[in-house]
Amino acid sequence: MASPNGTRLQPSSTPSKKRKHDNDDDQPQPEGGGKAPPANNGRHKRQLTGPSTSQIARTLPLEPHSAVLGELRASYDVLTLSVISSSKIEKRVTAALAHLGRFHPSDMAVRPGVVMLHARARDAGKMISIAELVRRRLAEGGYKWYQYNRLYDVETQVRDAGPPPSVVEETVLLKKGPRPSKGGHAEKDEQDEEDEEEEDDDEDDFEAMPTRFKDAVMERKNTVAKPYMSVMLSRVPIPELQAKAIFTCQSNEAQIEYQRRKKMGLA
Repeated sequence: MASPNGTRLQPSSTPSKKRKHDNDDDQPQPEGGGKAPPANNGRHKRQLTGPSTSQIARTLPLEPHSAVLGELRASYDVLTLSVISSSKIEKRVTAALAHLGRFHPSDMAVRPGVVMLHARARDAGKMISIAELVRRRLAEGGYKWYQYNRLYDVETQVRDAGPPPSVVEETVLLKKGPRPSKGGHAEKDEQDEEDEEEEDDDEDDFEAMPTRFKDAVMERKNTVAKPYMSVMLSRVPIPELQAKAIFTCQSNEAQIEYQRRKKMGLA
């Protein structure tokens, strides 16, 4: 995408590592026709603040951002990109740079491009890497960038753990553990090793078991708050976000201004 001064934003030529899943677009799979979505092994979740859906969600909930996006879209062209475990870094970087190229310093009819990246806490590292690469490409072209970060929680449903254990069952569970071997080291069943290998996949479905005393006096909790993170990237400052306490702001504006003054002999 070319800028007004003729400089072209080039995405990195470094190829990204192929992942197992190729379909990581932000749009859900169509309901009619085509290949059916893969099974979810019972790990169906939905946002409590939004409408329920029977589709297996491969995208992230946008309900926590609805108010902010509604406010920004009147003045900015906002692109939302989810970042999940199967997302390709280079693909997200290319899409973000192309959208941020929608910028004209004098033509007010062209709404500045804004990119919103959002991810679960466990995928936040990949999202931050994407944001860092985008910022680096912009800085290499002599452009300013503005980044607005937000941490938030999403209430999601968890799998039904069944009725609380009885006194006898709980006692057995508490006493159950790895069997000691003859050499004094604890040995594990093959099933235990498989459970450990699948621990990362089941992380979102883990729910701490409340005590039987709490279960007797209150309803069992069927939702849990999951941490998420979002990053807004722009080539222009966004005062609407800077005025909100839920966002933190980063920018290279001072560095770019210093470089320009230095070239003009004013620094």
